[in-house]
Amino acid sequence: MLRKLSFTCFLLALLLFASSAMAEQLTPIELNDLEGNEVVTTDFLEKEYVIFDVWTTWCPSCVVSMKDFQENLDLLKENNLKVIAISLDDRLSTVENFVKEHSIEFTVLHDPRSLSAMQWNVRVIPTVFLVAPDGELLLRKQGYAVFDSFLDEIKEVIAQHAEAKDNDDKDDES
Repeated sequence: MLRKLSFTCFLLALLLFASSAMAEQLTPIELNDLEGNEVVTTDFLEKEYVIFDVWTTWCPSCVVSMKDFQENLDLLKENNLKVIAISLDDRLSTVENFVKEHSIEFTVLHDPRSLSAMQWNVRVIPTVFLVAPDGELLLRKQGYAVFDSFLDEIKEVIAQHAEAKDNDDKDDES
């Protein structure tokens, strides 16, 4: 009886460890880009790390955040980062006008039904998610963050992720 209980405890501990070690991933969501093409959020996960920015045109801090991303787009690209903005605005024309007015050059998706907000548990806008090329959610940031400190935080998280992946690869080779 004691052996069965010990074995059961061992299995439970193993299960808890395994589930906590599994990487969290964002639920894939089908949305339209501004040209009306249907895309899935996972389509953007290739070689770069992706920043998904959930925002609206009527939110002042969202507007500042979008301008920060646009002004620093070259710097983001240099750091292997891609920005995908997901607008929760009801009207597509509102989003299109904003993108045109602010010369936004990165991909903007339209989510009038707020699927991303519901699926990704967005409670504050803007909310930004940093996702690794393998789909692992590395960072979730609610509200506006000053760009320079935000970029530093992203770089640190990416470095930690890369180091962990290198260690995993070395362990697999052993």
